[in-house]
Amino acid sequence: MIMMASNLAAPLRVVLVVLLLLAGMAVSRASEPALLPGFEADVRPVSEPFWKIRTRVWNTRPQRLESPLRPQNISDAEVRQIQTAVRGLVPGATVNIGGVTLGCPCEEGASCTEQVWVVAYQPEYSRGLMLSRIHDRWQIGPLQRWWLEHDALHGVPEGQPAHLQGLDQAAAHARLQELFEDFPHCPQPSSS
Repeated sequence: MIMMASNLAAPLRVVLVVLLLLAGMAVSRASEPALLPGFEADVRPVSEPFWKIRTRVWNTRPQRLESPLRPQNISDAEVRQIQTAVRGLVPGATVNIGGVTLGCPCEEGASCTEQVWVVAYQPEYSRGLMLSRIHDRWQIGPLQRWWLEHDALHGVPEGQPAHLQGLDQAAAHARLQELFEDFPHCPQPSSS
């Protein structure tokens, strides 16, 4: 009789562990990720839950790419275009230009053909930027422009979030909502 009870104890423990895991998963799915303290409650576009938008957006943050490189070297004219675009944002910066990669995320638009990661170096701060070749011209593309606005609202590189930069919390909240609503979208395929 005692042997039979111990044989039943192992399956009961497995069932208990499974039930606890399921309960934990249900609780974690019920809570959505927060954006900023004080911002998480109301920032919810009607069309899509905010946490889904935030996850999709986060995956587009510009970063150095490990994609196939373009076969031909960058030209002197392209270097000048890149330096001009970067120094428009970071005056006087030393510009370190990475390898040119083929292709662009769809949010950059159909006219984007290539991208390059650059670092704008200044003694007090270095900033990585993704430039896109749109209509045969190197420039800050829609995604990088959006992320520059996002980072400025969150106090990067200055270190002060918008609600501490003179915007009250309601104004910072409203601007954040507008920013996410204005996130670049992939062009819809034509239905022809």
